[in-house]
Amino acid sequence: MCQALGLDTPLLPRLATGFGGGIAGSGATCGALVGAIMAVGLVYGRTTPQDDRRRPYAISQRIYSAFEQEMGSTQCRQLTGLDLRTPEGYRQLFTTGVHERVCARAVALAERLALEQLRPAQPPGRQGG
Repeated sequence: MCQALGLDTPLLPRLATGFGGGIAGSGATCGALVGAIMAVGLVYGRTTPQDDRRRPYAISQRIYSAFEQEMGSTQCRQLTGLDLRTPEGYRQLFTTGVHERVCARAVALAERLALEQLRPAQPPGRQGG
């Protein structure tokens, strides 16, 4: 996604490392959705605390709502039906096909939603990471 937006940097995968499994396997908000919201910040985020938040919030809310509507939830544990904090839950993520059925779909959806919102109106001067 970041390459498509011209925001490719080696730091991004490092920053997103803990997002998997609904934030470090906790089952909370889907890491793919968090990554999409992070992309909003990369394009329209504040550079000072006084900067206006309305535009990135509005875009983030649209992405969040569309993700929730299409996936049925934003919560990893509800989406996967697994407790990834346990060794058995983590094992089942890969051995039962949940990762391919749910997680891959969530990543593709989050990327599509973010690109739909960000690609057409990317502001000049915010490229390059």
